Amino acid sequence: MLFESFQIPQEQYESLSSSNTHLLRFLKYKTPEDNDTVIRFPSHTDKNFTTIVVQHDVGGLEVRTKDDDWISVESAPSQFLFMAGYGAMNRIKACHHRVKHCGDKDRYSLGMFTFNNGVFQVPKELVDESHPLLYNQFDSRGFIRFYNTPEAKKAESPIKAYCGVKISIYI
Repeated sequence: MLFESFQIPQEQYESLSSSNTHLLRFLKYKTPEDNDTVIRFPSHTDKNFTTIVVQHDVGGLEVRTKDDDWISVESAPSQFLFMAGYGAMNRIKACHHRVKHCGDKDRYSLGMFTFNNGVFQVPKELVDESHPLLYNQFDSRGFIRFYNTPEAKKAESPIKAYCGVKISIYI
């Protein structure tokens, strides 16, 4: 669906999709000792291509808006939340989110994280005058390794530091 929405030819997105790995993870956040609201997972963007989250009935996921406000994502039965990560290459902005927890019971959720295997090249259909190429081709697992380095920790944008297009200006 994502690739189709950007008019990427079927044979190209089938090739991209077939080179993905999925990690399904069961997440548990223990009840805070004093029943106060606690940030259980600090604000971040996912380092993978996409994430699908199913929250249990306790909620707690918050998403940062473009105005830097935090809004709660309410949970409902059979609700899936789709979030873009760095792999969406800024054509779809990576979702900045965090997990807060309060209450008297543990918080459970399920996350499916999609990673691209090998070298990822931004499809040419995503690049135009309004959306210039921002990133060179890159290895997503290499980016995850880079993300934990001192250089990445200092960078304002780790993905730009890892594979950002360098623009030379000649006067």
